[in-house]
Amino acid sequence: GNTVKALQHRYTVNDKTKISAWIKAHNMRNTGSWMNLQMRHPDIKLGLQDIGKIRMGCYWTAQRLAKAGLIPKMYIERCPFCNKNTPETIEHMLIECFRWNSIRHETTIFNIPRLYRTVTIDQSTNNQALNQGRNIMVGKLLGGESKETRSLLAQSRDRYSPYMKEPETGRFMNGIRVVRTLILDRINNTVSKNATQ
Repeated sequence: GNTVKALQHRYTVNDKTKISAWIKAHNMRNTGSWMNLQMRHPDIKLGLQDIGKIRMGCYWTAQRLAKAGLIPKMYIERCPFCNKNTPETIEHMLIECFRWNSIRHETTIFNIPRLYRTVTIDQSTNNQALNQGRNIMVGKLLGGESKETRSLLAQSRDRYSPYMKEPETGRFMNGIRVVRTLILDRINNTVSKNATQ
């Protein structure tokens, strides 16, 4: 009893991995069953796999590709999709990037910008509070619900349930997959052609 709890506490305190820090920052307590989600929603399997990659810390955003030298370094601080001077991070892609607004509107039954404003409504101009609200929103979109909302998800078969965020985020990820890949491929090909000339 107590020994197991002490060992778990020590492991948690000593865990310094980036993915653990990211999961804690986004308030993702319960991972749920990814296999069950993929079996229940085979039409969005690839989008759900992208969510899994994001949760494991191995999804390649444009910022990460630029840091690795696979696309131009200018994309460390610039989103290649909306062309804003902000890096394409997971948060930017899911919540802010206006390139994906139409796909976001088509694939989700909830309004992400409105939910985002609701989360941060009482925190007007406080950047720390705004970032915390943003992290909470991203955590929810990626399936970081509490055990209570997970059980409600299991009970609910209604498409319009407020607890169906993972499948909707999976639909969104499916929707941006092809266009995103084509844009990144075009950037990569431009770099390759310039390097050979």
